[in-house]
Amino acid sequence: MNMTDAQLFSHLLAMLGTAAMQAMGKIVHPLTGKSEVDIEQARFSIDMLEMLDRKTRGNREDRENAALANLLTNLRLNFVETAAEKKPAADPTTDAPAPAAEENPAAEKKDAAPDGAARFHKSYG
Repeated sequence: MNMTDAQLFSHLLAMLGTAAMQAMGKIVHPLTGKSEVDIEQARFSIDMLEMLDRKTRGNREDRENAALANLLTNLRLNFVETAAEKKPAADPTTDAPAPAAEENPAAEKKDAAPDGAARFHKSYG
């Protein structure tokens, strides 16, 4: 079975994408039949795809560019969602509430756009 470079590239993207989705618990593990979350493994798979994006830039066909860009976007959004779900809840034994933004005018609003709306930013945990 002789495969072209384009076919091999497509299979590599699929393998790394599937590994990331499986590590985020979005795909059932084929051996255990369970959804298991390993956020560091998911991060590693996404990092591998980002490295592949950088190293192959300028050498890909248009459809390969689109496939890789779509895959990375989908994985990043799922990663942010999964990481947010895995964050530990606030400790209910702590009685001191966090200071309000009005009480500390020197605090910068780093995650808000000028109009006060939340701004999406890349975060891997």
